[in-house]
Amino acid sequence: MSEAALSAHSRVADALGDAPPVSDRPALAKLSADQINVFSALLDGFDDRCAILTWMQAVSIQTLGQLDDDWFPRLACDADVVSALLGAPWGPIEAVSPGRIREIRLGIAAKDLLPATQAANREFRWTASDYHTDEQGETPDPTKQRHPGMRPGMSLLDDAGAWTLSRLLDGFDEPEAFLIWGQYAVSATYSELESSTIEDAYFDLEVRARLTDKTSARARFFRESWAAEYLLPGFNKAAARLAARTTEVPETHATKPTTPRG
Repeated sequence: MSEAALSAHSRVADALGDAPPVSDRPALAKLSADQINVFSALLDGFDDRCAILTWMQAVSIQTLGQLDDDWFPRLACDADVVSALLGAPWGPIEAVSPGRIREIRLGIAAKDLLPATQAANREFRWTASDYHTDEQGETPDPTKQRHPGMRPGMSLLDDAGAWTLSRLLDGFDEPEAFLIWGQYAVSATYSELESSTIEDAYFDLEVRARLTDKTSARARFFRESWAAEYLLPGFNKAAARLAARTTEVPETHATKPTTPRG
């Protein structure tokens, strides 16, 4: 089977099959594994622009908010990049070659994800706990942990971000529903999404019409762009703030964390 026929997850598994653990700190190992998953998803590509935005939301969590806020609209609104991520022409792009698809996807991995991963791991490395074992305990298995970096607070932020994005992309039945959603979104981003952003969208009648139009492809395109411009950067900022403040909780009651060593 050719390399192109293999999924990125399979290629990553082959490349890292005999790699030793990255750390004796399970939370850091869990974070690294999740970062590899979002990298693999990038290489596999996406079905539509909505899926790209959903992936970006996950990336903001797994990189602990270390990407620049303008990364989200810059990629999501670039026809050449979106075409490469979809593997098909998008917007004004009429054709996209396999070589160009591969070049752009790997370029994003090298220029964007890799530095953000380094920054996240650097920020996180000494706050992750070591564990010791005794008659009652065992070291947490990173592969059996659900939460990003073994932090339930990051899972809550991830869930809120995914729901908020999905709700926005679907559109709203009426302006009141958008305002209610907006209040939730401001709270869910720990107030990193400005309330003035919601206010401006509400009082701009053209924007309001597109937010409440659930049938038009043009309106959905607008909501996708609005999400990339405002909502995703808000959750990205929230991830950066929360990562250093949330508590590590292993999914086992028998382990005993030790004080992180510097």
